[in-house]
Amino acid sequence: EDGLTNNQVSRIFEDREGSIWVSTKAGLDQFRPASVVLERSIPSAVSVAAYYGQAIGDSLYLQASTTPRNTGPLFRMSADGRIERLLDDIDAIWSVVQTNDGAIWLNAGGNLYRLDGTKLIALPPPPDSELKEPGTHVSGIVAGPENTLSAVLWINGAWKVSGGAWSRHQTMPADEELYRVELVRPGRDGAVWLSHYDPYKLFRQQDGRFRSFSDSDVKIGSISNVTVSGQLEYLSGEHGIAIFDGERFHTLGSDRAPALVSVRDVAATATDLWAVSQAGIVRFNREEAERAMRNPQAPAPRYDLFDQLDGLPAAFVLSSQSPAEDVILPRPDGRILFLTGAGVVWIDPQKIFRNKLAPPVVIRSLVVNGRTYDAPHDVALPAG
Repeated sequence: EDGLTNNQVSRIFEDREGSIWVSTKAGLDQFRPASVVLERSIPSAVSVAAYYGQAIGDSLYLQASTTPRNTGPLFRMSADGRIERLLDDIDAIWSVVQTNDGAIWLNAGGNLYRLDGTKLIALPPPPDSELKEPGTHVSGIVAGPENTLSAVLWINGAWKVSGGAWSRHQTMPADEELYRVELVRPGRDGAVWLSHYDPYKLFRQQDGRFRSFSDSDVKIGSISNVTVSGQLEYLSGEHGIAIFDGERFHTLGSDRAPALVSVRDVAATATDLWAVSQAGIVRFNREEAERAMRNPQAPAPRYDLFDQLDGLPAAFVLSSQSPAEDVILPRPDGRILFLTGAGVVWIDPQKIFRNKLAPPVVIRSLVVNGRTYDAPHDVALPAG
């Protein structure tokens, strides 16, 4: 019932590498050390919307969509790894932000809510009379100065929310420019990134300055996420990853690192650069990866790939993951959490299993001038 092919076991065998093999009435099972661990406190049977996760300070807010309606429970993970269930059933979450006054705001199912303990308090949408087209579906929110929120509506442009009141955002472009924007992400120093997949649109707004970038500027295809680390902003894309230094992009594509195909997210820690792609979970040395990104002539960076053989759920399929912004979530205890389409998993970088035992080499036969030597030992052959 826990995954063994059958409860009737006939033999258990441990091989030289430490793997345990179990033959059962219905098949053969292998138990091996795993670097990727499934977080069993969070449901693993989810709908197509899968998971959403966002770190607020040392707390991590996680939602699992467990129903066909893409609704499900909301959890909060503390810095020490303890998990608390806050709500039992809410719409799929697309954004969680905290304003300067400590209030937690959620964009769930395209509507805005404030989280008050274990209750959600709905924020009424702007009146229809202020909208250019019917519809108040919220694409995304970011926290602004003085306890404000910047919100982008699916078909009605950018707004500011302050004290429960909506007003037009004065430094964002016209509604037509932001029509059906799908990604709204915070950048560094108050910047806001916005993107649209098809047709390609990528914008960055900061201090009243609004910049537009083309696919040829970034060179990694459609943008799936933007994350911040220090003075750099990292972008994930269809064909690789990029960093934005405030003026231009530096790219590492799948042509140099083949695992970087359909990259969903990228996140930096002190020494590592992590990515989630169609291939699985990818780990680079941060300095080596950034050196390669800044210098196209530098050697391609080495990387570790964690996939099913390392414990990643066999049902891991990138396309079934939710449109969550962050799917890589470093924790204060040193673990890295990853949201996949088949469960929440984590890696402890200090406890990554590496098999250092070289595989044995056995020569079963040798053919020389048409003659076959079976299991050859001490064979004397003429020169050449």
